[in-house]
Amino acid sequence: MALATHGSWYNYVKGWWRKKDSHPTLYLFYEKMLQDPKCEIRKVMEFLGTNLKEEVLDKTVYNASFVIVKNNPTTNHRNDAKMNHQLSPFMRKGVIRDWKNQFADAQTKKFNEDYRKHMADTSLSFHMRCKRQPT
Repeated sequence: MALATHGSWYNYVKGWWRKKDSHPTLYLFYEKMLQDPKCEIRKVMEFLGTNLKEEVLDKTVYNASFVIVKNNPTTNHRNDAKMNHQLSPFMRKGVIRDWKNQFADAQTKKFNEDYRKHMADTSLSFHMRCKRQPT
């Protein structure tokens, strides 16, 4: 479970999480990017030790928006022959917590068990709730 195109998602994420102890690493979360993109881009600027004029920051927020990125063939893997975009596009909706509309209760339970098993040895905490909300 949880295999990405280039291997295990768990191994990938935990590997980068461990790097924080020896390399400057900035972690951003998609949920926070949607909530306050300007704040998150300012975090990137601070991490890089740079500053942008407000109009450049606003343009960056616009160009980093889901709609713009999804429609950009250089970022959406549309030209990747290995991906069947008719079956499943690389970028779907750009909304958070949509898994609740995709997973059955049994799938959610199985995912939560798998996640806990693979991520038990890390202090990494994601901003997600893996509980089905009453409808």
